[in-house]
Amino acid sequence: ATPCWDYLLHIMRTDKNPATSRKDFDGYWEKLFTMADLDQNGSLSPEEMLADALLKTLDKDQSNSIELEEWLAAYDGMFDKFDRDQDGSLSPKEKKQLAR
Repeated sequence: ATPCWDYLLHIMRTDKNPATSRKDFDGYWEKLFTMADLDQNGSLSPEEMLADALLKTLDKDQSNSIELEEWLAAYDGMFDKFDRDQDGSLSPKEKKQLAR
């Protein structure tokens, strides 16, 4: 839903700029990865993932753990899809178009 995306994109921002940059977007997902990596070994184990189906889906190299690159790849297409002018940030106008 649009209110959810509006809120999510708002909390991703690291400065007062109303646009959400790609750096903000990736940084947000990296922060969640780091929080889930309880043993701080740089990958998410089945125990840390808690959702076995999600682990199997994101674990592209079938190593039974998820590396940061695999984690970020799951969200990669979202940003590019919404960044219609391909300037590396989601402007307020682009954010409004998420509802369409």
